[in-house]
Amino acid sequence: APRHNGKTGVVDIAHSSRLRSSAGRLFGENPGCLFGSAVAALVHWPRRAVVAIGEPCPEEPTGRVSIVELELRAGGTVVAEKNRVVLQPVAAGGGFGCSLAALGEDRLAVGLCAGQQVLIFRLNASHAATSATPPLQPVSRPYSFGASLAFVRLGGGVPALAVGGGGGGGTRGRAPL
Repeated sequence: APRHNGKTGVVDIAHSSRLRSSAGRLFGENPGCLFGSAVAALVHWPRRAVVAIGEPCPEEPTGRVSIVELELRAGGTVVAEKNRVVLQPVAAGGGFGCSLAALGEDRLAVGLCAGQQVLIFRLNASHAATSATPPLQPVSRPYSFGASLAFVRLGGGVPALAVGGGGGGGTRGRAPL
């Protein structure tokens, strides 16, 4: 829920079997930014989860993505936030973090909606970015390229990134990984 209480955003972690009850709550730290605009699960183990949370900032030319490691009880309730790593944009263009897609445990696709770009970050074991691809961009504009992202498998199991957006534009809408 971006702009929770008009200040920062909030992300509720809910049990898959009881979506009406919150198992934990994460808050943004930057007033005016849209923490929780996009969420992607990187890892989910019985006692540990890692989620990426997008936080584009309309009042700033950038944005950020928080990668949060959570310690869980056996029933899935959040015990504690163990670690939070913040990714900053490495390319020009606003709206960084408007969309996210986990590409396994060690890669994360991040949309820069105002910049009409997508970056793919390689993450280390501590979830910090070790590298980023050159920006993926649409073939033609105007087009809100990068507004939505999803990891897909093409024929033969070939991994790819589906890139969505509105307003036409004539791109193929996918990038091989």
